[in-house]
Amino acid sequence: MTSSTWFELPQSKFGIDYRLHRTQEKPKEKRLPRSWKSMIFSKGKRYKSPKQQSPFELMLESLKNVTNRKSQYPTGSAIIYLREIFEPVDHDFQMLVGSSVDAAQLSQDQVDRLRIMILPRRREEVLVEYLNYYGKAHRQARPFKDDFSKNFDGFRRRYSSARDAKEKLDLLFGFSFAIRTYPEWIYQCDDLKGRERMVLALARHWRNLLEKYNPEQLGLDEEFSFPALRYFLSTLKREIESIETACEAPLKFSVERDEILVPLDDASVSTMTMSINSRLSF
Repeated sequence: MTSSTWFELPQSKFGIDYRLHRTQEKPKEKRLPRSWKSMIFSKGKRYKSPKQQSPFELMLESLKNVTNRKSQYPTGSAIIYLREIFEPVDHDFQMLVGSSVDAAQLSQDQVDRLRIMILPRRREEVLVEYLNYYGKAHRQARPFKDDFSKNFDGFRRRYSSARDAKEKLDLLFGFSFAIRTYPEWIYQCDDLKGRERMVLALARHWRNLLEKYNPEQLGLDEEFSFPALRYFLSTLKREIESIETACEAPLKFSVERDEILVPLDDASVSTMTMSINSRLSF
């Protein structure tokens, strides 16, 4: 979004610019029965019905209200897409890449594709820390296959010393998002048993955390962030379990509870969108 009138969304990874073009046509007058006139006229002035908002505008209004909750986000927040409205798996994606979209014309089904996670300040900082570390290793072509077990052991020690549920989620989400964004560790791996142990341990951390704490205790709003996290875990599970393991048994990312994961169609898993709002840039 570029208009200051509306809540600013992150920039699209695919170069799609969402704009609100409000070119309203004057509605046609309808002749009403006499008995209705007292309902729509008051003191000689005609009552104006409120402008009907599009699904996209209603979503933005709700998003703005949630991010302004001081009880959940007292020190501000950042926003990250876990799924954009249009991604390569969508049938209407190709015609929109690099174009400007009149967001007011988006259907409810299209807006419902969006998965947004709102990050409290500390969660944002931890995410940036992990992304910077693995991003630097990726750019330097550092061999993940040699030290991914050591990195995971370091994460696990840090995670076990976390003081509360929110801090645990900060670390678990930041680490999981980073290794999904830079997945060389899982493809360039000679220690297949070590890789399997890491995947099982990571899934166990997620399962235990989500079974023990509710969204509020984890610092997740239920309107946007918790559904987005469920989507993230579903895509992570699908991608890990689809990796070819030659003669080895397939990897299992076992976060099994139905209320945690959301079902995905075969075509619904795509590259995680790295679009974050103005405080974050990569």
